[in-house]
Amino acid sequence: MKSITGGRTIVINTQYDSDGTELPIYTAVRNDQSRSLSQEFQIISPADRRLDWIGGLYFYRESAHDLTTTGGPYAYGPFYLMDSSGNYLYSGVTSQYLSLDIPFDDLGVFNSTNISKSYAAYGQVRFKFTPKLQGTAGLRYTEERRTFSGDAGTTFIGEGAAGVFTFDPALACRQLIAANPVTSPAGTTTDQAQSTCLANVTADESAYSATALEQRSAQTLSFSNLSWRFVLDYHLTPDTHVYASVATGFKSGGFNSYDTDAAYSGTKPGQPGVPVISYQPPFGPEKLISYETGIKGAAFDRKLLYSFDYWYYNWSNIQAQLYNYVTASSDVTNDAKAKAQGPEADLQALPWSGGEIDFNGDYVDAYYTHFGSTFSDVVSGATNVDFTGAALLGTPRWKWNLWIQQTASLGGGGDITPRIEYQHRSS
Repeated sequence: MKSITGGRTIVINTQYDSDGTELPIYTAVRNDQSRSLSQEFQIISPADRRLDWIGGLYFYRESAHDLTTTGGPYAYGPFYLMDSSGNYLYSGVTSQYLSLDIPFDDLGVFNSTNISKSYAAYGQVRFKFTPKLQGTAGLRYTEERRTFSGDAGTTFIGEGAAGVFTFDPALACRQLIAANPVTSPAGTTTDQAQSTCLANVTADESAYSATALEQRSAQTLSFSNLSWRFVLDYHLTPDTHVYASVATGFKSGGFNSYDTDAAYSGTKPGQPGVPVISYQPPFGPEKLISYETGIKGAAFDRKLLYSFDYWYYNWSNIQAQLYNYVTASSDVTNDAKAKAQGPEADLQALPWSGGEIDFNGDYVDAYYTHFGSTFSDVVSGATNVDFTGAALLGTPRWKWNLWIQQTASLGGGGDITPRIEYQHRSS
């Protein structure tokens, strides 16, 4: 019987300079704390029998807390100017309605707690049909629970002349009216236009300055899954065997974070609305089935070790993270499927005393077979872009490593091993 216990505590404090300039305009401070504990018990049969087995129980718990504060100015607008009679100020000289962008300070506090628990029971048996042929079968049942609670708040406050934009309403109104002489409503004087502009700025700052708060009480998601694995091994020689396997995999779902949107008030055309914070729907589990066949062996008195295999993966309900450039939000969905396949090779040679040459490489053909969402390409301007058939993101087609090393004795004072390594990854 074997017991395996693990624990980990992580504390991360990070400050981001999100505006990308040398000025302290927009910053974000993030404090993350995570504590986890795992416990596993295994019962293992005696080895070197025709039938051997292993069984086990597994438990995992993680508590993670995130506190993020953000702050910085933004220029919102356009805010269109309207007189007391409800008429918009219009300039026939420039053929446009008069409008201003007004800077606001955006202050946000986002606080969340995630608790994850996982329980699993598993077993695996291996049976030797003949001295050369053996089969392996395994099952694992998993239950996972994820609990999320938190609150998110954001406040918009008119920045004023003391802020980064040094916004002076009187000066901004004078410059706007000078560049766009008011011709409608007819008979509007420059002083009347100036007075209307200042009244609008005061009203807009008051109307748009608002606080949005979204509180989410503790919610729990539960997932369960039965995974399995089958393997056949056949020994061609004592040092060489071929194999074939099929297995399933599972990754539980979880909670999305929050989005900050604007609810348009509709009081003026194009005017921003008060901020609204909304939590996006949770996402479900991702599943995988994999197939693999290969050969592993040794040659030349075990001075050459080799492994060649070919594998095939089929994913469903991929947890794809989608970023919306319009709302600056990032959410995880389950509307993607994918397939991947390719060969792999590993070689280790010991051609001379103390010398070693290693090589491993693979070719991957990975692509989406379904992508439920379409996108707009911010670079090309194309709309309704469908990723079905596109290469799986972050997966290079070719990848290989080669290294050579030589171990030499220092004459009773240890060893030295110089090493030369070359790595290649394609796009």
